[in-house]
Amino acid sequence: ETPVKPVTAQGASDELFNAAGVPLFAGIALWAGALATFLVLSPLWRRTHDAARGIGAITLRSALPAAGIGAAQGGIAGVLLPIMLGYDLAQGLGFFALALVAGISFALVNQGLSALLGGFGRFISFALLVVGFAIGVISTAPPLLQSIGDASPLGALFSGFQAIAGGAGGSGSAIWALAVWAGCGLVLTAFAVARARKRATE
Repeated sequence: ETPVKPVTAQGASDELFNAAGVPLFAGIALWAGALATFLVLSPLWRRTHDAARGIGAITLRSALPAAGIGAAQGGIAGVLLPIMLGYDLAQGLGFFALALVAGISFALVNQGLSALLGGFGRFISFALLVVGFAIGVISTAPPLLQSIGDASPLGALFSGFQAIAGGAGGSGSAIWALAVWAGCGLVLTAFAVARARKRATE
């Protein structure tokens, strides 16, 4: 009799845990960590309403804890994952730099959304998390979701991770894109600070 071969399932479930899938989950984890941070912490400095400082100074003071937490999260991912994935030194350094910038950027964007828009801002953040996960694991995701995901901070990080994994250029542009997103997060926080200061004087 011909021996019966056991049925094995291959495809997406296996690919989620290979060298391409692990960075995907790293990006999702960094964004989720940034979102969770501002479910626990206030996005604005506690003395925002009465401190004798300008809007810029208060914005930076509010952003420092967020940037520190984001840097810690990105740094941990940037150290551990290259070792797990067996990257060489150049890939490892590139991954670390990208993860570090992403951790800070994600924290500042989530801070800005939470500070200016409150619960709706956190909903937007959660929606981007879902979109990022969808485009990462579903190759046939609708074009609209693909466009939203690619244009988001998560999309910038994914493209950078893919460039590093493939040994191609492109991680530098991803870092620049994430830096721009970090600046956008600071702008949102500055608007929130200005609004809080205005309300305090009324």
